Amino acid sequence: MKTIITASFLLFMTLCYGQYNFHLEVDQADAKIEGKLFLDSGNSSVFVGRNAGVANTTGNFNCFFGNNAGMNNVSASANSFFGFQAGANTTRGIANAFFGQAAGNANTTGNHNCFFGSGTGAKNTIGDQNAFFGHQAGFLNTSGEKNAFFGDTAGNSNTTGLENSFFGRIAGFANTTGNQNAFFGDNAGRNNATGSNNVAIGRGAGPSSQQSHLSNRLYIDSNVSILGNDNPLIYGEFDNDFVRINGSLEVTAGLTNPSSRALKNQFVSLDASTILAKLIELDIQQWTYKTRPDELHVGPIAEDFYAAFGLGQGDKNISTIDADGIMMLAIQELNRVLMNQNKELATGIEELRNKNDQLVNQNLLIIQRLEALEKNSGVK
Repeated sequence: MKTIITASFLLFMTLCYGQYNFHLEVDQADAKIEGKLFLDSGNSSVFVGRNAGVANTTGNFNCFFGNNAGMNNVSASANSFFGFQAGANTTRGIANAFFGQAAGNANTTGNHNCFFGSGTGAKNTIGDQNAFFGHQAGFLNTSGEKNAFFGDTAGNSNTTGLENSFFGRIAGFANTTGNQNAFFGDNAGRNNATGSNNVAIGRGAGPSSQQSHLSNRLYIDSNVSILGNDNPLIYGEFDNDFVRINGSLEVTAGLTNPSSRALKNQFVSLDASTILAKLIELDIQQWTYKTRPDELHVGPIAEDFYAAFGLGQGDKNISTIDADGIMMLAIQELNRVLMNQNKELATGIEELRNKNDQLVNQNLLIIQRLEALEKNSGVK
C-alpha cells in the first residue's frame, strides 16, 4: 500500500506542478515497484524502465518507456522513446519520437525524427526530420535528412540520401546515397542505389540492378516475379523530357502534337523534289516488334529514315511529326508534278485538236476538189 501511495503521489506532483522528473523502475527479481523523485534542473519528464533516462540532467518534456530507453540523454528535450533501447544514445537531439525495440538506437543529435517499428532508424545518428514506419525501415540511415520511409524494411540501406519518399514493403531497399526519389509500391525502386530524382510506381517497378545508378528516370509498371525492369510499361527521362510507352496506346479523342508557329523557329524551306526522290528510294517493308511477334506493322526502319532525312532525336525512333511532314511535302511535290503534267497534256491535246481541225478542213477541200473533177469529167 505504501508503494502504491508513493508512486501515485509522485505522478500527481509531476502532473500538477510540472517541475519534477518521475523515474519508475521494475525489479524483475523481487517484482517490486520503486518510485524515485529527482530534484534536478530537468522539468516535466517521465522515465519508466531500467536505466530509462538515467543520464538526463537538463532535458525537458521527455517521455522514455522501456529498459535503456533514452539512457544517454543529457540535455535533449521533447523526446518520446518507447521500447527497449529506443533512442538509447540520444544526447542532444530534440523533438524525436521513437517507438519500438531499438528504434533510433544510435541517434545522438538528430532532431525532429519519427521512427515507428522495431529497428526503425536504428543507425541514425545526426539525420533530421525523417519519418520511418515499419520494421527496420531506414535501418542504416545515419545522416540522411527529410526522408519518409513507410513499410517493412523500406529504405533499409539508406545512409545519407536526402528527401526520399518510399512507400511499400522493401521499397527503396538498396538506396544508399540517392536523393529526392519517390517509390510507391511493394519492392518499388528496390534496386536503386545511388540514382536521384527517380520515380517508380507499382510492384517491383524501378531499374534493374545493372542500372541502379541512373537518375531522373520514371518507371511505371507492375512485376510479379521480376524486381526491376529497364523496359517498364511506361518509361521516362525527366532530364530529356522523354517518355516511352512499351505497349499499345489507344486515344479515343485523338492524339495531337503542339505545332503552333509561336512555338517554333529556324524555319527552312526544303527541296520537295529531293524529298520525294529519297522517299521513293526508302525501303518500306512489313515487320513485327521482337517483343510483340503477333502484331504486324508496315513502315521504314528508323536508321534508314534518319540517314535519308536527318530528322528527330536520333536513328532509333521516328517522330510522327517528321513522318507526317515528309509525306505532306512528298504529296505536295507529287501534286506539283501531276499539275505540270496535266498542263502539258492539256497543251498537247489542244495542239492535236488544232491539227485535227486542220486535217478535217483539208479533207473537206480534197473532197470538194474530187467532186469538182468528177463533175467536169462527167464521171459519176
